[in-house]
Amino acid sequence: MARALLVATRNIFSGVVMIRKTLTAIALAAVAATSQAGVVYNNGSTIGGGVSNNMVAWLQADNFTLTTAATITGGRLWIEGQGGALNWNGALQYWIFAGGATPGAVLQTGSLTIDSVTDSGVLAQGGRDNIRQVDFDLDINFSALANTQYYFGVRAGGGDVAWSGFTPGNGTESFNATLNNWFNNGRERAFLLNGNAGTLPEPATLALVGLTLAGAAVARRRKA
Repeated sequence: MARALLVATRNIFSGVVMIRKTLTAIALAAVAATSQAGVVYNNGSTIGGGVSNNMVAWLQADNFTLTTAATITGGRLWIEGQGGALNWNGALQYWIFAGGATPGAVLQTGSLTIDSVTDSGVLAQGGRDNIRQVDFDLDINFSALANTQYYFGVRAGGGDVAWSGFTPGNGTESFNATLNNWFNNGRERAFLLNGNAGTLPEPATLALVGLTLAGAAVARRRKA
């Protein structure tokens, strides 16, 4: 009788552990599904020289709207020299503005961390050099809401540098980055943004993860 009871107890305990493992796997999968890394916004790549705008004397900006909430971590843009070969000191300052007819309040600003600069193979406006593809990270991640307009602005630290364009559009610029003299330059800027798209896990999902992990820990201690 005692042996049968012991076997039954072990079977029940094994079943509980299996259920906990299954729930943990489901909960963790649900959390993982809420965040997917990759391109969260693509405004288009460069189409060639002649459609760029100076980004040394001017802060260049363009608007963007995400269809899904995301944490923006970095991105890519295309730059070129206007008068000749690209002359750039390697520094880029960025801004993220609130949306509107022109860029609104500054939500975040800082320096871009340059990951790589590669030759695009596309001839630049000056005709003496090729447009460069610049991959970058933000110094601080930015949490962007879904269906909310923002502006992404960039200014180069010095030299002869222009932000390559994509198509006619509503790119805008501020001379000397004073932010009070916005002028529509009629060009979409060539850039994309990377990040982790998705909403935050529901509280119930997080609670389930916590409970199942705690239960699994207790089970391991008892087994030991």
